[in-house]
Amino acid sequence: MKEGKPPIALLKTWLWMMLDAKDEDLRRQGESKIIATFSNMKAAVEYLESHEA
Repeated sequence: MKEGKPPIALLKTWLWMMLDAKDEDLRRQGESKIIATFSNMKAAVEYLESHEA
């Protein structure tokens, strides 16, 4: 997925996994997907905000 950015729905799913999932493995997977795709959380949030405006 490094070639392009993911659909917003997928990013929201990763964020849900990272922030709200009860399973610790699921939380780690969500964070890992976001970091692998965006390099940092700030970039992911900016991408999300730019597509929701």
